[in-house]
Amino acid sequence: MFPKKKGFGVWNLTDMSLVESPNGTFTMKGTWNTLRAVRVRRPIFKDLWHSTIIKLLFVFMWRLLHDFIPMDDRLRKKGLPTISICLSCCNYESLPHLFLNSLYVREVWIFFGDLFGLTQPHTDHITTMLHFLKCSSHFSTRGHVGLLIPMLILWLTWKARNNAKFNDVHFLARQIIKSVLAYLWRLYRARAMTIQN
Repeated sequence: MFPKKKGFGVWNLTDMSLVESPNGTFTMKGTWNTLRAVRVRRPIFKDLWHSTIIKLLFVFMWRLLHDFIPMDDRLRKKGLPTISICLSCCNYESLPHLFLNSLYVREVWIFFGDLFGLTQPHTDHITTMLHFLKCSSHFSTRGHVGLLIPMLILWLTWKARNNAKFNDVHFLARQIIKSVLAYLWRLYRARAMTIQN
């Protein structure tokens, strides 16, 4: 198709069945859809996008769910020698440990689970915890407080971890709980959230 020159790709389209549309005609759209890498759509991302959530939280959640958070265990996998200690309980710091299973974070999850009448699931998956409070009632629409609280817990845990690591501020569960409640109160006062939420 193209001359063999340095820097040019050569496509071998001898098997046209790969790029034909269902009715048997060749289209650029069909070719594009055949050649591009399509990722599986994850329904959790649909729940994350809502006007009551600040943009910084969107970016953080996307990075967290794609494992793009610069944690010590991730840096070690890239070849950087690091000493990984959880600042809340002195165990090995990993993504599931920090956000779901560390001593203080577990206390935060239990507090909000009790508020919704739920028992915290034992899991190492962030998406399971995002749906943890969402499933608490039939009001689980986009923007519902049951979706917002888990995202705030994860985000504020990350902020608390960074404050503890870089600013020598103590990592406390009650501070995360207080910050989540304060954020929800500000949304309510700004009429961005109603009592029904």
